[in-house]
Amino acid sequence: MSEGMSIKKVSAVTGRVYSDNESCDEELDYDDLATSYKDLYARSTEICETLGEQKKINSQLLLEKKFSSNKVI
Repeated sequence: MSEGMSIKKVSAVTGRVYSDNESCDEELDYDDLATSYKDLYARSTEICETLGEQKKINSQLLLEKKFSSNKVI
C-alpha cells in the first residue's frame, strides 16, 4: 500500500421483517380509524399527565436534596 492511500471497510446489514398482521393494502373503515385515533389520543394524554407528575416529583426531590445538602451539621 502506498503512502497516503487508505482503505475503508464497509459493512452492510440486511434483513427482512415479517408480520402476522393484516395487509396494509386493505381499505380501512373510517369508524375504525376514528376509534383507533381516539384510543391513541386518550393514551397519549395519560402518558403526558404521568410525565407531568413525574417532573413535579423530580423537581421536589431535587429541591429537597439541595436544601439538605446546604444544612450545617
